[in-house]
Amino acid sequence: MGVCFSKNFRKMGEISTTTSSDNLHEIRANIIDLIHSFHMIKRFCVAGYETCIHEKLRETAVIIKKKQRYIKRCLKNLRDCVKKLDDSIESGVKGNEKLDLIHEIQAIIREIDLQLFANDIQKIIHPGSDLAYPSKINEILDKKGFNDRSEEIYKEIDEKIAQISSKANGETGVRRRYDRNRNSTS
Repeated sequence: MGVCFSKNFRKMGEISTTTSSDNLHEIRANIIDLIHSFHMIKRFCVAGYETCIHEKLRETAVIIKKKQRYIKRCLKNLRDCVKKLDDSIESGVKGNEKLDLIHEIQAIIREIDLQLFANDIQKIIHPGSDLAYPSKINEILDKKGFNDRSEEIYKEIDEKIAQISSKANGETGVRRRYDRNRNSTS
């Protein structure tokens, strides 16, 4: 079952070129469609991240985790836009206030890099003929400000890989002991 994102990305272009005479309800509906599409891509990132952890692809897992965080940030911005639209619709905003709101939403949408909103997780994990593709995505993410958290991501990935390795070796986790006599309430 595939997911078609092209229709929603066309709507993204429509939002960025909308005029003040457009209906705020239509803009809100288009943004909600974008949120759904971005959420699906985020889910693909989560699945790809888990695949990288299991295959012990540390560098690839970092790229996918950065992409997931970028998508999460964009989703938050789009949800904030929907909240502003809801507040404006409820209060009946008209004229210059409506125009200012539309321009603000257009600016937020123009900041979103559409190259990062492709369902390219398999292409990042297994680049095939285009070996430079993962590094290209990583460069885009670094330009967006996600290079400062790399050490934190590496630490998280190393912990998860160590957990998987310990489970594969038959090691069990340490269980906490519970003393009924000491912890009873009576």
